[in-house]
Amino acid sequence: MNLFELFKSHYDPKDYLHTSDADVFVFAQEFNEPTPSTVLEIGANDEPVSNILALAGYAVFGVDLKPYMTRVNLPLNFTFIQADFNRLEFGIPLFDIIVSLSTIEHVGLGPYGETPYANGDILTMKNVYKALRNGGKVYLTVPVGIYHVYLDWRIYDKNALKNRIVGKFNILKTRFFASGKIGAYNIGDEVPEEVAFQQIGPNATVLLVLQKNIEQVIKE
Repeated sequence: MNLFELFKSHYDPKDYLHTSDADVFVFAQEFNEPTPSTVLEIGANDEPVSNILALAGYAVFGVDLKPYMTRVNLPLNFTFIQADFNRLEFGIPLFDIIVSLSTIEHVGLGPYGETPYANGDILTMKNVYKALRNGGKVYLTVPVGIYHVYLDWRIYDKNALKNRIVGKFNILKTRFFASGKIGAYNIGDEVPEEVAFQQIGPNATVLLVLQKNIEQVIKE
């Protein structure tokens, strides 16, 4: 069973086609990394992504501000840490892959009652870069459209993606898609860039696959 089929098996059959969490399934379609890679999921809670990756044979760590959704029958190769990722000190790069789905846009804005702090998304991406091994990859999703910061989440335009999210990373893949109930694009459809950035609200989303530049690591 491939990863996408494994994800589908954990959901109601209709949900993988029409879901407000379409980013999970877009991620499952695009994720293609060797096992056993060491994976960190930032925002490991509302969807069983870490659990499913562990079942697929990856060595998985999950971090989230909230307690994990369940402590029952977790795979032995899945370790959950309840913490703010930006408060953790890893010391050395530990991870081959870091995954963060619909999470980074909230960081630092206090969505779960934590004390807000400035530029949480930028700080997160800097710490992701530090935590990745040479040549490591990031799979992430964030909402796109007209740039705006709400009380507890952000929407990114082209400049914000470049300056706040991509930074020093190389872009390996950019995929725009629609989530939610707008009905214009179902799972698997790629929304053209010019359409994606005209959307307002959480309906347009981008999946980015980024890689830590080995040459930069050597120079630094």
